[in-house]
Amino acid sequence: MNGSVSCFSNLHDGELVSVTHHKRENKVSIRVDLPDGEGMNIILCGVKAFRVVDFISQNIISWAFHSDAENFDGPFIERLVRWVNSLSDGACMISQGAISNYVEKIRSGAMKVLAIEPSWGAELVCIYTEEESEAQSK
Repeated sequence: MNGSVSCFSNLHDGELVSVTHHKRENKVSIRVDLPDGEGMNIILCGVKAFRVVDFISQNIISWAFHSDAENFDGPFIERLVRWVNSLSDGACMISQGAISNYVEKIRSGAMKVLAIEPSWGAELVCIYTEEESEAQSK
């Protein structure tokens, strides 16, 4: 990543303003406008799975979890893996073995997970291999 993983801790009270899936490049681009007036573009590369729900006209971030910056247990990561691979009816689209494989790779650092929990609006989880980010003014 360009810069420190700590940039994800700065997302609190930011507004998620865009999410773009670049299918051919296997990337997801996220734009967040931060409370201090700066903006951040985050590009997640090597995307394995992603899901975003409830994207509305205002999407305020309560917290962001990044697997490189936090030390969460296997059950928490498993819940994220299950959710990102599920549809709105709750049906998970992958096997328990695949879920366990994702969890193992995330915990070993071979894959990463970014989860954005809203205080209002969009929720996002993405499993991927590397990221780029850059701060920009609005």
